[in-house]
Amino acid sequence: MAGILFTNFARSQLAAPLLAGDLSLTVQTGHGARFPAPGVGDYFYLVLENASLAREIVKCTGRAVDTLTIVRAQDNTTALGWNAGDVVALRFVAAAIADAVTGTAMLTGAAFTGPVSTTSTLAVTGAAAVTGLLSADGGVAVPAGETGANAPQAQETALLATTQFGYRNKVLNGNFAVNQRVVSGSVVLAAGAYGHDMWKAGASGCTYTFAASAGVTTLTISAGSLVQPVDGDSLQTGTYTLSWTGTAQGKIGAGAYSATGVTGAVTGGANTTIEFNTGTLSLVQLEPGAKPTVYEFIGKEADLHRCEPYYEIIRYKANGNAAISSLLSAGADYFQWSFRRVKKSAPTITLVSGAWVGGTPTISVSLDGASFLRATGGFNASGVAGAVCLSASSPL
Repeated sequence: MAGILFTNFARSQLAAPLLAGDLSLTVQTGHGARFPAPGVGDYFYLVLENASLAREIVKCTGRAVDTLTIVRAQDNTTALGWNAGDVVALRFVAAAIADAVTGTAMLTGAAFTGPVSTTSTLAVTGAAAVTGLLSADGGVAVPAGETGANAPQAQETALLATTQFGYRNKVLNGNFAVNQRVVSGSVVLAAGAYGHDMWKAGASGCTYTFAASAGVTTLTISAGSLVQPVDGDSLQTGTYTLSWTGTAQGKIGAGAYSATGVTGAVTGGANTTIEFNTGTLSLVQLEPGAKPTVYEFIGKEADLHRCEPYYEIIRYKANGNAAISSLLSAGADYFQWSFRRVKKSAPTITLVSGAWVGGTPTISVSLDGASFLRATGGFNASGVAGAVCLSASSPL
């Protein structure tokens, strides 16, 4: 099919000067192969640029080895004179995007198959046969000979299956910014114990250190492995890609360890583990589809909000709030704690710092809060800076 062409990283320099009226240019010897070879009706856009950042956009309609046939002064630029050594590069320009997305595809005496987007215009001349366009019900009609995964209907279904509302990254705290347990220094975890929110040690435990720079937290795992059970409620059946930055190797479920870009089959509704061995690790992402995309930054507060259904800490300052202070005094026998987020399952309440006075109270839990009943005594505010800390944990 005739139309606009693209390729990655196509760049060279002019081998000879180019006058404002010239309609062909020559790149450095052997560099022509870096650029597409247009057929009849094909073209691509080039940007000419010099050290003073003067620029001209031209349209290339043909290439013979290292000589390119061009149309000058494209996309609201002016034809200029250029020197040998000035840059010639295939880049995304406004005209290319417009042609590719909302432009007109011209077909002359050719057969065309495949889907056409609703924002495109298709002009057909000659004896062109057109199949595989949008069907009457808005779906995609299958062209003859295209079956299975190559059929447009199958491709459309796969696209819809991987287009999900909400967060694309199914890993929680993939940037390791949320650290409610306040682990620090050399973090040594027994098997199954949690460090940074949502991340726990593998079967052999885990030892790691971490450091933050420019908004990215990087872990260095020196022993064992680090695991995150990904909630099945956020997953749909299909192929998922696990990607990250760093030297650690990772895997999905029972798969084999590999470098970033691991793919694996996931069953919707079933918790799936991801696991990493020794090395550096940051920006972890699990997403639907067979190819990784750029890491989805969502911010620390949003990530904390996503982590709190599984673990939450609340700190009471014994002398910092009059109402709470009275509840924690010797004369009170009942108080209730409402969670900030509804928990995934009935949580376990743990006294993180401070101490019970007069014996451990009777604790009743629900998904949205906990109540504490005691006969005598209260909290001894012996924690750091007089704080009493409780945690509610409902891990996967």
